[in-house]
Amino acid sequence: MTLLARQSAAVSVREVRSMAEALILDLAVMFVAAGFLLLVTNHLDLSPVPIYLIAGVLVGSVIDQPDLIVLAQWGIAFLVFVFGIRLDLGDLQTVLRDGETAAITQLMIVAPVAFALGYLAGDFFGFNDLARNALYFSAAVTLSSTIVGAGLLEHEIRDDLVYGRLASSIHFFDDLVAIVLLLVLSSEVLTADAVAAKIGYGVMLLAAGLVIYRHGFSPLVRFADGSDELVLMGSISILIAFLSAAEYLGISIVIGAFAAGIAIRNDETQGLAVRNGIDSIREFFVTIFFVTVGALVSFPSLERGILALGIIVLVVCVNPVVLFLTFIYEGYDTRTAFFASSGLNQVSEFSLILAIQATLLGTITETMFDAIILAAAVTMLLTSVVRRHEQTIYSSVVSRLFTTTQSRTVDEISRVNPSVEDHVIVLTRWKFCYIP
Repeated sequence: MTLLARQSAAVSVREVRSMAEALILDLAVMFVAAGFLLLVTNHLDLSPVPIYLIAGVLVGSVIDQPDLIVLAQWGIAFLVFVFGIRLDLGDLQTVLRDGETAAITQLMIVAPVAFALGYLAGDFFGFNDLARNALYFSAAVTLSSTIVGAGLLEHEIRDDLVYGRLASSIHFFDDLVAIVLLLVLSSEVLTADAVAAKIGYGVMLLAAGLVIYRHGFSPLVRFADGSDELVLMGSISILIAFLSAAEYLGISIVIGAFAAGIAIRNDETQGLAVRNGIDSIREFFVTIFFVTVGALVSFPSLERGILALGIIVLVVCVNPVVLFLTFIYEGYDTRTAFFASSGLNQVSEFSLILAIQATLLGTITETMFDAIILAAAVTMLLTSVVRRHEQTIYSSVVSRLFTTTQSRTVDEISRVNPSVEDHVIVLTRWKFCYIP
């Protein structure tokens, strides 16, 4: 090796070591701040989400934005991976059509309005590339957060309650729309060939995930012969392979993470071991995600404040109302419609990935980026607060405005043929079946 090559290698090693040291220091600052605030507020029985966001705001000034963007990407990627693992289409089948109808209705009503407002605001403030910035604004308004929404409705989803499954079906639909947007907007130039190539890469990764789910992961579980450690190691290896493939293909690692989560979904006993193992490190990435969101928040200027306020009003007020009325129209009772729609009033983590990716490509203005981050932090904070009082809100406001109740959809699902005789009904965690 020549002297010049050795010097170049030494410089590269020093750069990598410096980056690793900076990353470790950033993580240490984040976790110390979050841990201290959680310790102080532990006796108040508060949700950890506001604490993480506040901790991020406090430490944001001492962490460089490039480091925060890297941490946010990896935190979101791992949490989307966890969502893919937990996704159970069997539980969603009974409400998937209604959930899709509500999501499509919201998309057709809210997205054009948000795009128009974003375009007009961008034109007023003198933004470049008005169409792209309006798309980012519209995505922030329309898409709801899987991480926040599913986390708050975790018990309802686990107990198979109708409104929990409705919210999950809308999260699933929003995630698919967000993946398409990520693929389309990841191109620096929106030409037909570039967009088609990105979409093709994404479809290829998702198809590979489905193939592994159908034909690859179960043999891996059986080959492990009862070893939970081998199954978990194989699952992490699949995740790393999909992340590497996404990085190599030039698409977001979040898409690779989602495909990997689909690939290792498994209902066997060892599949549960994978979920337990992943859940044990999930909180680590939850902390990273929310603290980085808080750390990316900057004190708003007039332009940022107006844009963020517009996003917040549309997300918190308009989206839940549209979804609520759609559920009512589809035949659900007011209580189910309210609780399903109230968990969908936050800016999606996919919107943050879109904004981060656009920042790296230079296709979003700094003002729009800061407004989306601020709106995400505020709506995530408001969601955790509203969640604690939604029963009171329903009893004191919603139930009085909608005095007539209906349950047409639930009645249709629950109807029993009157001619059925000599059967036994077996109830198992809200599910039932007939045994002749």
